[in-house]
Amino acid sequence: MFVRTSLPAKSVAAALLTVLLLAWLLPGLAPQTHAHNSEHWLLVPGEDRPVGEIANHHNVPATLVAHINGLSPTTVLSGQHLLIVPLPGAAAIVDTFVPMTIKPAFPGQTPAMLAEAHGIPVDWLSAANSIVQDQRLFPGQPMFLPNLADPRKTHALGQVTVEYLSPYIGAGQTGYLLLSSNPDIQPSAHLGGTMLHLTQVPHPQTKAHQQFHYSPIPIDPLTESGPATVTVSYLSQADVRVAEELRLEVFQPGPWRQEIIVVDGMVAAQLSVEALQEETNLLTATWNRSNLPRQWSNEPWQRPIPEGHPTTSVFGSRREYRSPVPIHATFHTGLDFAAPIGEQVTAPLPGTVALAENLVTKGLAVVLDHGQGVLSGYWHLSEISVEEGDFVETGDLVGLVGNSGISTGSHLHWEVRIHGVPVNPQQFLYGSLLPPETPE
Repeated sequence: MFVRTSLPAKSVAAALLTVLLLAWLLPGLAPQTHAHNSEHWLLVPGEDRPVGEIANHHNVPATLVAHINGLSPTTVLSGQHLLIVPLPGAAAIVDTFVPMTIKPAFPGQTPAMLAEAHGIPVDWLSAANSIVQDQRLFPGQPMFLPNLADPRKTHALGQVTVEYLSPYIGAGQTGYLLLSSNPDIQPSAHLGGTMLHLTQVPHPQTKAHQQFHYSPIPIDPLTESGPATVTVSYLSQADVRVAEELRLEVFQPGPWRQEIIVVDGMVAAQLSVEALQEETNLLTATWNRSNLPRQWSNEPWQRPIPEGHPTTSVFGSRREYRSPVPIHATFHTGLDFAAPIGEQVTAPLPGTVALAENLVTKGLAVVLDHGQGVLSGYWHLSEISVEEGDFVETGDLVGLVGNSGISTGSHLHWEVRIHGVPVNPQQFLYGSLLPPETPE
């Protein structure tokens, strides 16, 4: 991602310095940006397109984009590459810009910790530096860092203020929306056609006369790169409906791993079109149930299975099921942890048991409702330790690892859905449901 993965951070930094020098020496060549600042850039996923095509789409000279990235205009970029594109005001997709910096790592930091500290997508940071998200960095290690323009810059919409909106969200990741309003105003928000569940959160003392409304913004893993729209609206005190569309940018973090799952004979004998549809209907109703109100914590989630059990299948990998009865699942909706049968599975945060039963493909399954549209699922268990309606605290036992349902070996499948949309659970092991610097 970001740029060619074969380029180290130092090469990218050198390329950027070259661009800045070029813009200084040849001001007529460098395009003018929205803020007339040559340090503003857009990071664009390659998506199997040539450099020239991407440059033309953003109304920027292909030769300039090729020079910045050290590529040829005819070079075809895969989905794992992100191209640095200078951003003219006329080509701006969102009103947010990306200056590039190099930051030294602190002792013991990981890319995930560094990304959280700077409020940027960890996928971007790890790909920009060609390292995995949980790798320990050595003290002072230079890290190529996209310094996103501050998304906390407020935007007034009459009696409602947009306090925070994530400017860039990866497919399968979760962004944030934070609004403030007068106490007698109740705003609503939609991502495309999906309603976002706004939850009241405590306000800073500096704005004690305001109430704050928050919602995570889940992006489906199959969403294509490009702009997305969040619509914020409210009924004013004069009974006038006020609405505004806010833009953010979605990017595909791929390339996604390809997996083939073969359904064995014993499980296949239990499958039927009717059974699969019944399970789909049950889970759809569970994921989209009217969720319980609950005050969220700003702490990272607890891992639902002890450390040391490796991840054997990552979130979002594209899947093909070879089954006598067609299974129309195109991607992996969670994380798989290899573990022996009988290993404990615990709640990552407080919740109410929304489902606890044996399903034809998921096996022994538990779903926890954490409130306000956030649920988590645990598949292929050997034993269920809770009943529907039970309330569990962080760390409480919900079941034991097993090999039930469609499973190729004993493991835990863990997934998280927000407003019914599957998102990567791993992001919550390093962050929280609340946006950076949101008060608890």
